[in-house]
Amino acid sequence: MVTTIITLDSMQIESDKKIAEYTPKLKNLKTFEELEVFLSELEKHDLSLYGKRNCLWALEFNETEYPPNRVRYIYDDGHSVGKSFIDNLWKVLEIR
Repeated sequence: MVTTIITLDSMQIESDKKIAEYTPKLKNLKTFEELEVFLSELEKHDLSLYGKRNCLWALEFNETEYPPNRVRYIYDDGHSVGKSFIDNLWKVLEIR
């Protein structure tokens, strides 16, 4: 019988691989529909988007009416919000 031991190091390596895989996809997002699919893929791998400056988890994304392809998002502290064009999200959010 073969026993596989999973260590924190191996879990971190797998997580780093997934982050490296999804970061280029974040940079290539153009529409809100693409963002929704991207967020569901991240969720499957227990990854999320976090603010680069405030290190808070970006929870809820809403599409704005005008201008097109712009989103508002709420951070997990309950009162901080952000807004960005979808193709610029990679500049303000990171995958963790």
